[in-house]
Amino acid sequence: MSISFSRSMRSLKNDSMRPSIIALIIALSILGAWGAWFAFTELPQFETSGDWQIQRDGSILAKFSPEAMTRILPGQAAELNLRVSGKRTPTTVRARVMETANRAQNRLAPETVRLALTGELPKSYEGGDVQIEVERLSPLLLVMRASGKFAGAQFASIPKQ
Repeated sequence: MSISFSRSMRSLKNDSMRPSIIALIIALSILGAWGAWFAFTELPQFETSGDWQIQRDGSILAKFSPEAMTRILPGQAAELNLRVSGKRTPTTVRARVMETANRAQNRLAPETVRLALTGELPKSYEGGDVQIEVERLSPLLLVMRASGKFAGAQFASIPKQ
């Protein structure tokens, strides 16, 4: 069954593209906002160690992998996440990197970092982890790094000091 010509011309004349254009504008706006977030937001990257001990002077010595030591610098922010008995969530104590192992000075064991606490330790705890924020990367740079592009490029990361 065919449609009469006058009827199809009337439907073309009365139909508008307004709903389709509005939907397209909304979709492009959402896609643009997501793309801006993907390219410009900064996500913190951490190096984590479970091998740490408290010294007599109140500082913390933590051991990290050799790869992590290349990214850890004095002055970087750190967190000590302690498991406290009776609590479900870990207690966080802030710290700062005081010094890293250096062959020239020979004051610390290899792959060791000294941290200064900026908060109080709880009375009793059952262990925990040390996390040091080493850089901030956008999700776009993380994807590019994971795919093999810009793997060693210095301009691709923003060191956190």
